[in-house]
Amino acid sequence: MPDIATLAEHLRVHAVDAPGEPGRTVEARPPLGSPAYAEWLDDVLDALELPRAAFLGTSLGGWWALDHALRRPQRVSALVLVNPAGIGRRRVAPLLKFAAYSRFGGWGRRRSLAMVAHGGPADPGRRAIGEFTLATFEHFKPRLEPIPAFPVERLRALAMPVQAHFGARDVLLDQRDAAAKLREARPDADVRLAEEAGHFLPGWAEATVEFLRGAGS
Repeated sequence: MPDIATLAEHLRVHAVDAPGEPGRTVEARPPLGSPAYAEWLDDVLDALELPRAAFLGTSLGGWWALDHALRRPQRVSALVLVNPAGIGRRRVAPLLKFAAYSRFGGWGRRRSLAMVAHGGPADPGRRAIGEFTLATFEHFKPRLEPIPAFPVERLRALAMPVQAHFGARDVLLDQRDAAAKLREARPDADVRLAEEAGHFLPGWAEATVEFLRGAGS
């Protein structure tokens, strides 16, 4: 959310709420790995009268963007991933800690958020997003099912320009592993690994604007 203003200075941005996630969407939650999310994004593009578009996704949104790019390459002009799920190994130990912290109400939610935000900036805008996230998770049950992984062989099928940003200190996902896999699959991709950043990754929006403008998106 804090980066949309930077993107929108140069690009037309459509920020969509995914089904089953926080926002004004339906509560249906199709299984990951099914074609349902690609079909939903087809509907989004059709409603916006866009035959194709550049896709940008962060975290689980990165998984949806990547899934759509592989299933519908003709509709994705460029792909940007920001600490996406589905490439690097998912870390199990933090999930166990989150489950334990959940028993302690607001304190536990703040502690979990602090773990996830490790290495992120402390500017007021992102602190506000942290508070918004805490309020959301007072009333929202996060997805706990395993997230399907995209092997290197599948990633080689990406047919559009790709930029990816990873935080080496991401406690949820092994993003060093993810960066290595994507570089192996697409040596021509613009892959960036921020050594001191965690899951809340700062400083990517300006580079993404330059990349998307260069890709003609």
